[in-house]
Amino acid sequence: MGIAYMGTSFGGVVFSLLLNPIFEHFEWREAMWIVTGIVAIFVGVGNLCVEGRLPGRESAGRVNLSCFKDMRFVWITIGVCCEFSSEKGEEGSETKLTEK
Repeated sequence: MGIAYMGTSFGGVVFSLLLNPIFEHFEWREAMWIVTGIVAIFVGVGNLCVEGRLPGRESAGRVNLSCFKDMRFVWITIGVCCEFSSEKGEEGSETKLTEK
């Protein structure tokens, strides 16, 4: 738990120092893509370094897609993907309500 607390503090300092020069050279959208890439790299390395706590099965593959057998999970996943992929998201629904 202490490593997680230390990581959040370290990340807050490093990202603050890192974002100033990024914003000077890039716009907001490009800067967020850069930050997303940095976070994805660190999360990927972290996932590769973590050892599983449960014993693995010999016949199982690396990716288990059995969760998609439950149609409730499938529909929730589709709904979340549609919400995040919409152009306006919640801002569009707020403006529609206030314009009437």
